[in-house]
Amino acid sequence: MTATTQTYLAEVFITLKRLVNDPEGVEIKHGLHNLGYEGVAEVRSGKYMQVSIEAESEASARAGVVEMCERLLCNPVIEEYRVDISQK
Repeated sequence: MTATTQTYLAEVFITLKRLVNDPEGVEIKHGLHNLGYEGVAEVRSGKYMQVSIEAESEASARAGVVEMCERLLCNPVIEEYRVDISQK
């Protein structure tokens, strides 16, 4: 008997850690202020990725994507990430 796999969509959000300087975010904030959005207090930039993955369960899909983040997608020294999983 073989295990049945499902296709999951993993959305990966990667941002710089709070203590890491974000020059891109600072420039975006200045640009927004120049456009009249004075209420913007802070901008943090980041990366967004979608990974389509086949797995036996949502937990297995999440574990695979977390491993991908730890090994390649994210630099854990300066970045943090969040993974959202949904069934495709």
